[in-house]
Amino acid sequence: MAEKGKAVSQSRPIDRPTVRLIVLNDRDEVLLFRLEGAGGPFWMTPGGGLEAGESYEQAARRELKEETGIEFADLGPWVWKGTDLWHAPNETYRMVRRFYLVRLRDTPEVDISGLTGFEEKVTLDYRWWPIDEIRQSSERFSPQRMADLLTPLIAGEIPHPPIEAGPFSKLKKHSHEDVQ
Repeated sequence: MAEKGKAVSQSRPIDRPTVRLIVLNDRDEVLLFRLEGAGGPFWMTPGGGLEAGESYEQAARRELKEETGIEFADLGPWVWKGTDLWHAPNETYRMVRRFYLVRLRDTPEVDISGLTGFEEKVTLDYRWWPIDEIRQSSERFSPQRMADLLTPLIAGEIPHPPIEAGPFSKLKKHSHEDVQ
């Protein structure tokens, strides 16, 4: 039974296709955004939900441009996958994630002026992370195994088929305040 004043969806979770981008620069650093979530801040790759009629690949290009200002001609391969539940006030969504690799020949300036109002509200920072700093950090990353998953990609080892990235974060449940 739900607590008074709290809505709970009695239906099955709604599938929400979502794309994430593993953006690696010329120094093998990954671009991550520090976001505010229900369980506190965490670092995550750029990305978001697909719009109606949009393919994962189209969404990847759009999200990269909107969230970073980076435009690219060639989208790299789909390398990781993941599924998590996201609890909004009145619905539960099953986030079906695809992570695409984007290899850059330099380290472009990041332009976050294309973030939506919600994204602006929850985005605390962004930076290029070296893998060793991720491995040594006490910060939270999404997915949790970020450094281990990046190691083969940086070495040029592309998984086929895409591998399971594991849990979104250490939180058991994600609230509507966590990023899509």
